[in-house]
Amino acid sequence: MKVTFDAIKRHETIEPKLYEKIIEQIRHLMLNGELKVGQKVPSERELAEMFNVSRVPVREALKILEFVGIIENIPGKGLHFRNISIKQLTAKIDFAVKTGGDNIKYLFETRALLETKAAGLAAERRTEEDIDEMKKLIDSMEIKMLEGKDVSKVAVEFHSAIVRASKNSVMYNINDSIINMLEYSRKLTLRDNTRATESLDFHRKLLDSISNSDVKKSEEIMAAHLKNAESHYTTPLSADFVKK
Repeated sequence: MKVTFDAIKRHETIEPKLYEKIIEQIRHLMLNGELKVGQKVPSERELAEMFNVSRVPVREALKILEFVGIIENIPGKGLHFRNISIKQLTAKIDFAVKTGGDNIKYLFETRALLETKAAGLAAERRTEEDIDEMKKLIDSMEIKMLEGKDVSKVAVEFHSAIVRASKNSVMYNINDSIINMLEYSRKLTLRDNTRATESLDFHRKLLDSISNSDVKKSEEIMAAHLKNAESHYTTPLSADFVKK
């Protein structure tokens, strides 16, 4: 069955927001089953014609969808829709189209409250197993950096390991509920190799302070780490991002 998209009416939106309309239509078609897992994504030219827009917003929409893991580029076959759950689809797309404005600011505010306290509790309550897990994750991050691979998922796992080490189940449940947003935000802040190196350095310092059961220092390092990460945030719709 051939999938059709509705042409976007120009008077309903402005050019920088056209990509959001495209993403919203794609989400709707995936939710109602018209777009299937593994199905090939139409070309930029075809989508531009269907939506009655230029290729620029189409390219922006596809870059975001690929970046957050809704679609994937299969060598020799082009872009295809990935196998993800409805929950993941909704969370990833909702967050992806709202990365401008206050959404990232609110996420970092939440992280500052949650993770700074979690780091202090982890220093107080951690077990040797917790420390071993953090060490393995830091090693994994180092290897991925040397291989030039994305380290955002490992970074999320490291921070989640700290929250688990706090032994506060409520904190961990909150952390788990925003995991998709956390991974996406780290993708945005860890694109640059220099930034990834800085993050790794903070992770090492956190491991040392938590291992030494230094509550105050652990909280201070985590607070500084999050402040540094927020200062490096850039919108995925920058010219540099779209070119990649």
